[in-house]
Amino acid sequence: PLQDVARRLRTGGVPARVDDASAAKIGRRYARNDELGTPFAITVDFQTADDGTVTLRERDTTKQIRASIEEIVELVKCLVNGSTSWDNVLSKHPLVNTSASDSTA
Repeated sequence: PLQDVARRLRTGGVPARVDDASAAKIGRRYARNDELGTPFAITVDFQTADDGTVTLRERDTTKQIRASIEEIVELVKCLVNGSTSWDNVLSKHPLVNTSASDSTA
C-alpha cells in the first residue's frame, strides 16, 4: 500500500516522497519531516492491512485523522490545490489519539 499511496498522489499531481528505509520510530520520522517543511504525512501501518485506512498528519498542528486510502489521497490533493483547508478537514473527520512517543522526537 505504501508505494500505491505515493503513486496515487503523484498521478494526481502531488509530489510525494516515501520514507520507508529508516528504522527510526514514527515520532522521529515526523520530526525529521517537520524540519524539512513537509506539510502533510501519510502513515501506512499495521492497521492499514486490517482495514485499508491510513493516517494523515498535518505538520503545523500535528493533528491527525484516519480514513481510507482513497479518501486521504483525495483530501491531500484538495489541501495541496487549495480547494479545502485543514480546519475544514478537521471539522469533518474525528481526530486520531496519539501516544506521547508519536508526538515527541
